[in-house]
Amino acid sequence: MKRQVSYQWRLCEKMATAGMFTTSELAPPLAERGINLSLSQVHRLVTGCRCRSWPRSATSSIAPRPT
Repeated sequence: MKRQVSYQWRLCEKMATAGMFTTSELAPPLAERGINLSLSQVHRLVTGCRCRSWPRSATSSIAPRPT
C-alpha cells in the first residue's frame, strides 16, 4: 500500500512573522546560512508559494507593510 504525502508551503507566512515583507529582505539571511541565490531566484521561491490571502504584483513586494 502506497502512502500519500502532502505538504503546505508556508514561506510567506514565516517571512511575515519575521518582519520581512519583500523578497529582497530574504536574500541576506539565506546567504548567512550558505544559501546563495540571486534576487530573481529568491523572488521565484517566494512567489511560488500558495498564499491566497496576499495579492501578487509585478514588484518584489509580497505583502503591504503594516501601518
